[in-house]
Amino acid sequence: IEFFVDVKEVNGHEHYVTLNKTITPGEALEIEVGAGETVLIPFTPDVSGTYYFRSSSERDTYGYIYNSEMMLLEENDDSGSGDNFRVEYYLEAGELYYLGARYYSGDVEGSFDVLLTLGLTWEMTENGVLVISGTGAMDDYSWDASPWYEIRSSIVSVNISEGVTSIGSRAFQGCSSLTGITIPEDVTSVG
Repeated sequence: IEFFVDVKEVNGHEHYVTLNKTITPGEALEIEVGAGETVLIPFTPDVSGTYYFRSSSERDTYGYIYNSEMMLLEENDDSGSGDNFRVEYYLEAGELYYLGARYYSGDVEGSFDVLLTLGLTWEMTENGVLVISGTGAMDDYSWDASPWYEIRSSIVSVNISEGVTSIGSRAFQGCSSLTGITIPEDVTSVG
């Protein structure tokens, strides 16, 4: 997936910077941000799933996710390490979104890295196999909150792909037809 950087005026912010760079999941993109500026990066995911946008800076940063009409979907200040943002949101394939990144303080300028990663995705095959793929840890769920809860009685087996590092609590609760799970070596914890 490649996303091209563009600039728009949003929600009264005065200054934007156009970058001729791309951002690719798993690879850091260094952005230059002037005092009072917000950088907007348009992107259209090829795959639906939870995406994570993180900053890596020694200074306090702030991040946003907007839909194609520039309506704010999610924002974050300090959920990343230190004073870095970590914005998380479920994005639909083929839809246009914007990532906004800036320094928290309007008088700070410089550069910092933004990283895009795709969390876990899932799909159900016609023969009842739930395939879970992506990179990272699976969330823990309440008894009725797994993403596949509505189809739980149709799940015959689960195939967890390489890259998944944990199986969340109650992930397969209520899967009454489940007869087997394929777990890769990458999984280091269950529940």
